[in-house]
Amino acid sequence: MLMALRPEAFQPCFAAWLRSLRDEAAAETGVERPTLAIDGKTLRRSHDRKNGLGRCTR
Repeated sequence: MLMALRPEAFQPCFAAWLRSLRDEAAAETGVERPTLAIDGKTLRRSHDRKNGLGRCTR
């Protein structure tokens, strides 16, 4: 399916989606530029909280 995507059409849509997520997160948290995790590691529990792996450290 990904091979069928046209990069020039997909990129603006993806960027707009991320901006909308960031704007919503900023409004809810009060953080001006929140970091968005889009890889799902926390959701899948593939992170290693004990060793600080699989999460943003900023």
